[in-house]
Amino acid sequence: MQREKMLIRGIVSLLILDILLDSELYGYAIRKKLLEEIKEPIPNGYIYVILKHLERKNCVRSRLKKSNKRIVRVYTITEDGKRLLFEHKNSLEKMIIISRKILNDIEKHR
Repeated sequence: MQREKMLIRGIVSLLILDILLDSELYGYAIRKKLLEEIKEPIPNGYIYVILKHLERKNCVRSRLKKSNKRIVRVYTITEDGKRLLFEHKNSLEKMIIISRKILNDIEKHR
């Protein structure tokens, strides 16, 4: 179970970095985009834990910004974050190929 949690956390981390490639966003907006992408709810707290982890690794940077009379924390991907995301490209492509094979085999044996 621990390995599964680590795998999911890693995939969500990469997805957050991918989302931040387009623009800086605040936590709720990141959560909404994640929901659009994976069609599964992710607890609010979980996203902020991952964002803090990414910030400690210098993959994202955050700052406070005034928005509609409120102060929100917005997140931006850093050069280290871009590098990390791009370094995982080959691994992600291999995972897609392997996942397709497994899914096809499952369908064949139903």
